[in-house]
Amino acid sequence: MENLLKQHETYKLKGYKLTTEDLFEWNTLLEAMLDLRVEMRSKLFEAKNDLENRKSTRRLVLKDEKDEAGKKKHTENTMDCLIGQEFQEEDQKYLVEKAKLELLENKISVIPEYIQLGKRFLPTM
Repeated sequence: MENLLKQHETYKLKGYKLTTEDLFEWNTLLEAMLDLRVEMRSKLFEAKNDLENRKSTRRLVLKDEKDEAGKKKHTENTMDCLIGQEFQEEDQKYLVEKAKLELLENKISVIPEYIQLGKRFLPTM
């Protein structure tokens, strides 16, 4: 992903001095970024589902725990706190990956505009 983002910045710096070859490179970059977006979305969806399943399983285990008197050991708020602490690192990793996907989507969204501007300012032969 970092390589694609660096390419994006390099091409962007060329501004209006694009050539036909540059437009081809922009299109190639766009295709690569779109493929990466599909892959990242899929992985993010799977990671979110896996994390939610493990949190739900942990909640069920905590609900079943009883103290010495046979009463519930945890309240709903206590379970929320425990689960939040146990899965804090994984939640943060998920949020980082989600932010990376958003960055990629932002970069993808401007490429068609660059291509159109490049076509507009290409010298006609």
